[in-house]
Amino acid sequence: MAIPKPKLQLQKGTVVPPDVPNIFTAAENDDVAALELALEYYDVNERDESDMTPLHYAASTLSNRTIDRLLAHPDIDATLPDKFGRSAATVAFECWGELSDRIVDKLNPHCYPWLYDAPSSNL
Repeated sequence: MAIPKPKLQLQKGTVVPPDVPNIFTAAENDDVAALELALEYYDVNERDESDMTPLHYAASTLSNRTIDRLLAHPDIDATLPDKFGRSAATVAFECWGELSDRIVDKLNPHCYPWLYDAPSSNL
């Protein structure tokens, strides 16, 4: 994937230092240390030109460690679709097919929480 130019969701006047890793590249490369540094400057739900988030990038390469780190972030919104309507789980499956089963199983409850919510017993 080409490295996107992020739409920065930083506080007005904030500048990302040049030595801060690109959040999408860190997620895609399963580089948790780089991701940790990037998360100090970027929004965890940062979007590229295709509205993909770091979670989409991590899912596209089955980057298990960065997926775990992103899902553990308190502000993550794993339900965000890209501009094609794909969740991170869908991206993983489209890129890897059945090889992505474990990652898709991990992502699905986060990407589609309404499917996993316990039904109300107020019948």
